[in-house]
Amino acid sequence: MKLQHQVTIQAPVGDLWAFIMDVPRVAGCLPGVTGVEAVDAAAGHYRGKLTAAVGPFKLSATGVLHIEAQDPAAHTATLRADANAGRFGGAARASLHLSLTPAGNTTTLRIDTDAEFQGRLGGVIEPLLRKKTDAVLTAFAHKVQSRIEADRRRDRKAQKADPAPAEARP
Repeated sequence: MKLQHQVTIQAPVGDLWAFIMDVPRVAGCLPGVTGVEAVDAAAGHYRGKLTAAVGPFKLSATGVLHIEAQDPAAHTATLRADANAGRFGGAARASLHLSLTPAGNTTTLRIDTDAEFQGRLGGVIEPLLRKKTDAVLTAFAHKVQSRIEADRRRDRKAQKADPAPAEARP
């Protein structure tokens, strides 16, 4: 199943790139994703859990995410995700290509996904998942933007509290 999504987020490309590549932080913006932790952050390996209602089904899966490639200068990355939905009797594998395109103080995030579902998961979930992904991505974009704005407010507040440049501090 191939999916293509695009959202515009009110943030400069550098801020969004830093946030997107911080996997545990960005995972907190994905509805139903919990317990994301680094297995080997330096190698780009993470694990976590997903719980989601897809149509009449409640899906619970554990999985791993690997950052296969990233180009900070071009603001692109390729990720691979593998998950098992034990009770549901299936597995999923997805390859995601992320790209960020700046436009002033906004950035367009494009996500191209190639997903494969095996077992009962494939026949039942795939058609329903197509409908759900737009809503999930919209919720994700709003949460990312809120977190980046909160980071900016925190940074401005810290700067007001200690306006001396870092090199001037003892």
